[in-house]
Amino acid sequence: MDINEEKSVRNALSCGSGDPASSAPEEALEIAELIRRNNELKKAEPKRGASVLIPLVWKDGEPHLLFEVRAYDLKVQPGEVCFPGGRIEEGETPQDAVLREVSEELFVRKEQVRILGLLEEIVGSRGYPVYVFVGVIDGYDGRFSADEVAEVQLRPLSWFLTHEPERYPARTYTELDPGFPFERIPGGKSYPWGFRKYDIPFYMETSPVLWGMTARITASFCSLLKKKEELL
Repeated sequence: MDINEEKSVRNALSCGSGDPASSAPEEALEIAELIRRNNELKKAEPKRGASVLIPLVWKDGEPHLLFEVRAYDLKVQPGEVCFPGGRIEEGETPQDAVLREVSEELFVRKEQVRILGLLEEIVGSRGYPVYVFVGVIDGYDGRFSADEVAEVQLRPLSWFLTHEPERYPARTYTELDPGFPFERIPGGKSYPWGFRKYDIPFYMETSPVLWGMTARITASFCSLLKKKEELL
């Protein structure tokens, strides 16, 4: 039977049985159970993507945010400001990964890092999830791995709570391969593809400049702290 051949509503619902009212709910329940089981399997699958930590370090009795400047000889984003973190390896949870990465990059024991919670899960620039944790690093002595980090900066949290980032609008568009079958869709090459609007934040007074995802995460954390009276 051709896929475009018309069927009556009765035949479509009954799937060959005599009573569509009795058979359709049963099949719907089977579909619901299939979805539920598939979701359970997905939850049990290893996590993909990356984890980062917003590290809080107390200095002179005041909480500071710890930032890293990435080593200048790295292939990816050399010299940019970031939070500690990295890719989730096979068999790790997002929290396992962030503790390992912080330990490797800042030469701290995992026991020195107190995870306060998962702030958010965002989508990275390459489409992978990024799990953003907040934590306190106790007894940090300023050391770091020169293979990955050029320098470490401590900046008062209070500064970020009183300074909003500058935001610059951006858009992402759909880019199609030359072999895309334009002739099969309404409008062909003139099809009105949508685009996603977003903004790129910059904290211009920092050096190196804090921008992009790290600035967005910082602003998100500060936005949460400003809701203290509303949430507590």
